[in-house]
Amino acid sequence: MVTVAVPDANWAAVDPVRHTVFVSSRDTDSVYYLSAPDLSIQGVIGVGQLPFGLGANPANRLLYVANYGSGSVSIINMDTLSVVVKHLTGGGPTFVAVDAAAGLAYVPLHPTNRVARFSGTIYLGAFSTRGDQVFSVALDDQASPKRLYVGRRGRYSDVEVYNADVQPPAYLTTLTPGGEVYNLAVEGGTGNLYVMHTGADGASARFMTVYDRHGTRLTAAPVDIGADTSDGGGLGFEESSGRIYVAGTGCLAGTTLECSGYAADSAVVILRGMPPAVVARLQETIPRGPFGVAVDQSLHTVYITSKGSGGWVAAIDDRSLAVHP
Repeated sequence: MVTVAVPDANWAAVDPVRHTVFVSSRDTDSVYYLSAPDLSIQGVIGVGQLPFGLGANPANRLLYVANYGSGSVSIINMDTLSVVVKHLTGGGPTFVAVDAAAGLAYVPLHPTNRVARFSGTIYLGAFSTRGDQVFSVALDDQASPKRLYVGRRGRYSDVEVYNADVQPPAYLTTLTPGGEVYNLAVEGGTGNLYVMHTGADGASARFMTVYDRHGTRLTAAPVDIGADTSDGGGLGFEESSGRIYVAGTGCLAGTTLECSGYAADSAVVILRGMPPAVVARLQETIPRGPFGVAVDQSLHTVYITSKGSGGWVAAIDDRSLAVHP
């Protein structure tokens, strides 16, 4: 594993064409780009205030940056490594889901009920969901129709499902995992939706519920991964090994907004199978406060970013792990 310092690192995205890792840096209002997998810092790009989530489209060479603090989305050309345009969206943009084939991108505007839409570099406006506190987003682009998932974080949390073959996306149904939803991810091969959420009481975001692409629950009960994913809970899938990487940030309640305190169970948790079972915890070998997860499938490399003060990004060679199913 390689770990390097990146000031106030937050989230990561991978360009699998040029093997570049992009890392949002919250308090410096910028995005760092690093060569992969050695993590040599190549440069930095100024964006909006408090950049949070990132989404890369290798097909049209665009990187979308959700600027939570300035209510905007910066769009970066991944070849020229420069900002093409910055759109004001309002709200607090959080995460990004990309439909590479259609050239579309979706960004929830927390804590509103709106999701911003982009076609390439063009802002298409935002569509309204049925409930407010939208926070997380994921896309199943292999389903028919394509399914856009919007997770709500708040007292009345759920995952709303939309038909993304039409614009704006049309409501289909609602999934209720049983807690506040922090992050979503779709497994490419199966189309299964993985939801990180709290318990029913809204405390401790350490639970995972899985649905198939038809909305059938695949986990009879929420899976306790043994690490708290408050404020994010990055999820990533290494396809060749079937391993699921989850960033258990372990933010301590009552600490600063930068999440400067971490619980003892802060760790990267590795799961496998269905229902997912924990097969390893990367705790002693990785710094405290893991937050974002991105995977370069061709390099079999998983990138983890930090949350909070300081900042780091780590590269993990999945093939080197002595983890057995």
